[in-house]
Amino acid sequence: NSAATVGTSAALLVASPLANRNKIIIQNNGIAPIYIGTSGVTTANGIKIAGGANAELNLNASAAVYARCAAGTVDCRILESAY
Repeated sequence: NSAATVGTSAALLVASPLANRNKIIIQNNGIAPIYIGTSGVTTANGIKIAGGANAELNLNASAAVYARCAAGTVDCRILESAY
């Protein structure tokens, strides 16, 4: 488990992925939406996670996930799983 603060620039959510990761859950603990995607994620092209919502993605450890918000900062939680 880890925590991240998402700001207005694209930021890597997990710097050291779990070995053999096959799933990642990203929870938006804030009120404002966050947007996830590749390193070039924007509020126009990212996948929106509304405030209080989460996203579950089937991703291996080599897949990097970035996030940003439109203004201010947003608190997030990240859970990775492997088998």
